[in-house]
Amino acid sequence: MSFQEDLKQKLKNYIRERDFMHAAGISRRAKLEFLAQGEYNINYLIKDEEEKYVLRVNLGSQMHLDDQIGYEFSALQALAPSGVTPRPFYLDNSQEKIDYGLLMMEYLPGRSLDYQKDLKTAAKIFAKIHKLDSSKAERLVQEKKPLTAIWNECEALLEHYFNSELAVSEIKKFLMKMKAEMYKKKEKESELMELFPPAIVNTEVNSNNFILWSQLPLSGKQILFLTRGRKKSFYIIILKQEEWILNTMRLNQLSSYLMNSLQCGEFPGQQWPGWNIRIQNEK
Repeated sequence: MSFQEDLKQKLKNYIRERDFMHAAGISRRAKLEFLAQGEYNINYLIKDEEEKYVLRVNLGSQMHLDDQIGYEFSALQALAPSGVTPRPFYLDNSQEKIDYGLLMMEYLPGRSLDYQKDLKTAAKIFAKIHKLDSSKAERLVQEKKPLTAIWNECEALLEHYFNSELAVSEIKKFLMKMKAEMYKKKEKESELMELFPPAIVNTEVNSNNFILWSQLPLSGKQILFLTRGRKKSFYIIILKQEEWILNTMRLNQLSSYLMNSLQCGEFPGQQWPGWNIRIQNEK
């Protein structure tokens, strides 16, 4: 029996135990089926007549935490008032009956976010989360120097590319120049941090991490972020007072080379296979 088959059978037995059914509020008629798997978790769908839930089994921690599933449960509790995240219902981090920590949360039907079509909706989701009172999320990791943290992570990843025989020279030159210019900006981190109040943020805005399932009201808050879409497209997004402006504002902060390319309406995609920059203007 494979690992997946063995785990699934153990979970089927687990959800039929009286203690779990009572705590989770499901019946003996509930069925379990595979839903999806990522690097560190396997998700199963629990169907109990018309009700559906997600049973999330944690296999490891990208954050190197001893209790990753407990941390995720706490995060979901802190995010619940936003109305745009699944509600957590049950946590078992004992690893007594199952060798891994697990939680049960609300199942939200929908489709994955598409940055080319759903930019406004993505921003509404961010805005709802950013307006939460971060002081109540006591267990969440508090990053005092977020720019430095991101810089250190990206620098380590870039070194792998720079040292690779597969690195494309034009991309390598561009990234090196961007790295040098961003380093200067990082030195002003303390000044920048004084401009923004603490907020709960999502550090992995991959489009596949979003499920679109409802239309959400927009909250006014200025946000500037750079995100990489699923198809290696970059989006510069500026949200201010419930108005959308997507333009080339301050693109020189990325690199003068990129700025010039964008202003000319050209980008050397043929030199950088698989990459493109999309700047959209919306009035």
